[in-house]
Amino acid sequence: MATKRKTTPKRGTKITRQNAFIEALKQTGNITLAVQAAGVTRTQAYRWRDASDEFAARWYEALQAAGEVLEAEARRRAFSGSDTLLIFLLKGYTPKSIATATTCGQRTR
Repeated sequence: MATKRKTTPKRGTKITRQNAFIEALKQTGNITLAVQAAGVTRTQAYRWRDASDEFAARWYEALQAAGEVLEAEARRRAFSGSDTLLIFLLKGYTPKSIATATTCGQRTR
């Protein structure tokens, strides 16, 4: 008589490793650190991304979340006295013509 296969995911399954990768990517914003945390290779992570639109979307969302954390920290530091960070943040929210003119030391009309 054949034995039945378990339907619940076991530790270390593809889903578990993908979830670990996405969570680490969200926390670090770094592919190398995320694959290490998940116990997979970079090649495998990229294969998952290429093979699944859903995984690719989760990857993108994780990077967006990591970027928002970085932006929040940059804002905190900028408002705490870093003029350089403040300039870069302003350039991100300023129309291109103003940012370029400011960089060149010119005024716009």
